[in-house]
Amino acid sequence: MYRIVDFYSKQTVTPSSLVLTGEENPWEVEMDLENIKNNLNLDYFQNLPACLPKYLPLLPIKKQADFICLN
Repeated sequence: MYRIVDFYSKQTVTPSSLVLTGEENPWEVEMDLENIKNNLNLDYFQNLPACLPKYLPLLPIKKQADFICLN
C-alpha cells in the first residue's frame, strides 16, 4: 500500500525505525492511492472521532500495536 523512498534517488528505503528517518537525505512515502481507494472503508473514518490512531491503516507503521498515542 505504501513504500518509503529516498527523496532524491527514489530508491526504496527499508528503515528499522522511523524515528531517525532520512539521516543523509530526506525520505518520502509513496502511497498506492488506487489500492487505498479500493480498500478504504469510509464508514470507519466517518464514525470515529478525529484522532491520529484512526489513520494508522494509512500510515507506514508495520507494528500498529507498538504505536503510542498521547491524544
